[in-house]
Amino acid sequence: MAQKIETKKSNAGKIALIVCASVVALLVVLTVIWMFTSYVPSAKYVDAIKERGVESWKDTASSSFGFDSTRYQFYIGRPGWLSWSSHLAISMPSDVGADGFAISPDGVNAKVIGGKVVEYTADISVVTLQGMSLKSTLYYFKVDKSGNLIDDNLTDDALEVYESHKANIKNLVRKINSIWGFID
Repeated sequence: MAQKIETKKSNAGKIALIVCASVVALLVVLTVIWMFTSYVPSAKYVDAIKERGVESWKDTASSSFGFDSTRYQFYIGRPGWLSWSSHLAISMPSDVGADGFAISPDGVNAKVIGGKVVEYTADISVVTLQGMSLKSTLYYFKVDKSGNLIDDNLTDDALEVYESHKANIKNLVRKINSIWGFID
């Protein structure tokens, strides 16, 4: 009887080892597939900017960011482990909270891109020795390949902000198309 118990224990250990080895093998296969279908191809977004010339650039394992010669700011977030989504961003030249766009290309074409506009107003409720504080309001817009608004559910304030920033938005969309060229 003691011999049968040892045999069951050793079979359970073998089964656990096989299950663990199978899970590890599956994760290795998925990682290799992800590496060559998502992570490595995301380098083309960085290369497209570097081909245009950059003044300041930093590459890390998970992202790349910097400025081009015209001081536009770029950010490329590489896909996280087993994620197939890159994140791209471009902002107007500015020291503080410039108009910008965040893009998540789907690997084929980005049909719609989202832009952000930050409106700053003086916040008179916060006055310090250095001066008055700025209050920011962030607005998001969906636009087409020409920078035209395609978002129907905007407030009157948001529409007014879009109209006042339309030139920057169209400029950013032109810049996106000239660098990455994937907006249909």
